[in-house]
Amino acid sequence: MELTWRDAVSTLAMAAMLIIYAVYLAGGIWLISSTWAAAAVLLIVGLAGRVISAGGKPQSAALPHRLLSLASAVFGIIALLAGLSALLASSAYALKIFVMSSIVTYLAGVVSHI
Repeated sequence: MELTWRDAVSTLAMAAMLIIYAVYLAGGIWLISSTWAAAAVLLIVGLAGRVISAGGKPQSAALPHRLLSLASAVFGIIALLAGLSALLASSAYALKIFVMSSIVTYLAGVVSHI
């Protein structure tokens, strides 16, 4: 398989998420000055990146590709639940789990296309 434009866009979304999280950790700016605000912005960017990266060419039926797709789905669900927890409870720990599981989701999705 080969990487597509969808992978490039999801890479940009992941880079934006990491920049936003780094700004939050450094003390934040106007829009991401609190935990729940950072969680809201990260959820929007993360969901947009995931929606764009979904679809495209069908995956290979080989076992490694199926396992990576499964890992991407599982960690995607964990990321969504952690992001919602960070948003609703204003939890910095849940925000950290959200960002880390988003990274795993992204990596599993991109590696499954190779």
